[in-house]
Amino acid sequence: MPHNAAGRPETWPDDCRRVVFVCHRIPEMSGGATSTETLSHALREAGLAVEHVSIKPGTRAPTVPTTTIFDREDLHFRSTVRAEGLGVLQRIAGLARLPWKRWDRRRVARRAAAYFDDLGPETVVVVTHASASLALEGLGVRLRDRSFPLIGQHHAQYESLDVEENLRDMVEGQFGTGLDAFTALSEGDAELFSGIIDAPVSSVGNPIRPTERFLALDRPEAVGLGRFVDEKLFDLMIRVFAKVTAEPDLADWRLRLYGDGPERQVLERQIREAGLGDRVVLEGSTDDVESVYETASVNLVTCRAEGFGMTIIEAGRAGVPSIAYDCSPGVRGLLPDGAGVLVTPMTEEAYERALARTLREPDRLQEMGQRARQIASQYFPENLVAQWGGIVTEAYDRWAQRRTR
Repeated sequence: MPHNAAGRPETWPDDCRRVVFVCHRIPEMSGGATSTETLSHALREAGLAVEHVSIKPGTRAPTVPTTTIFDREDLHFRSTVRAEGLGVLQRIAGLARLPWKRWDRRRVARRAAAYFDDLGPETVVVVTHASASLALEGLGVRLRDRSFPLIGQHHAQYESLDVEENLRDMVEGQFGTGLDAFTALSEGDAELFSGIIDAPVSSVGNPIRPTERFLALDRPEAVGLGRFVDEKLFDLMIRVFAKVTAEPDLADWRLRLYGDGPERQVLERQIREAGLGDRVVLEGSTDDVESVYETASVNLVTCRAEGFGMTIIEAGRAGVPSIAYDCSPGVRGLLPDGAGVLVTPMTEEAYERALARTLREPDRLQEMGQRARQIASQYFPENLVAQWGGIVTEAYDRWAQRRTR
């Protein structure tokens, strides 16, 4: 990637020397946190300094310099007196902790304010979720109208604002005004967010690193990845797969599911009671996603709400096409004609028909895999670093204009 005289990517403004991502929790295994980490490493490799601010402690050791705001999550995010199930002695102990809790909150507030007070025009701050901005505001730290450009993000589709309670009010309250730029996951989402965000809204997907490990075997194997939670509808995936592969000509197909979560026991029981142990296997979580796709021929995605669909481009990177519900602009953009299968209407019967038809067309599967690889390459870090340079440049211009008003 070409660099400017200051050693940064030439698409980036010379004024910007550091990027700070403010997150609800990082690092963790969520899609938003993972994509922020991947982008952060790409920016560092491109010559930019990158730091993370995490409201709550991450779930593993950070790989990027990280400042945690509330290092005592148990003290500040759980009621010490009013929580359900507390006994009398626990409530008394909680009352005794209240002075310490108040003192520590003041300490946390001073430290957070000092961190952001030290940031100047050489830094662009990117808030990856409105809840992170709200938490800081609760400490008296207002990021808007400070001495650095501010960018907001939403790592889910626009429709999620009305699915999660109070999320729309939070996004409009924290991001509606005072930003210099805002990013959504797709052009369709960006257009919708522009109606509630008083700042330039751009679409930029989540990054994914290239791989040299591609589909090597033509095997009758399908895979599904994700947290075993209700909204991912793995139970539907299992039912549909079992019904489709009960047909004699598809009986050699197998399904491997990678992940973990609260629905694991439910899925295990479903597989056991349906007698699918030889055809459907629940694997554990994996940090080596690339190896999952080395033996797969198709990736199954059954959730009916998905902002971007990281597993779709992870599979596409390895030349594995996906079958997914046409549930959002973010998913739609990853599966244009020939790159996979979009299922509509979003019913179990429609997914069943799409799966049966696709598994019976091995040549088409390979053709779609090649197209999926081309789509995935658009999200390689070098391309997204350049795209982010344009967004940051626009943010600096808007910030400068606001300061002169």
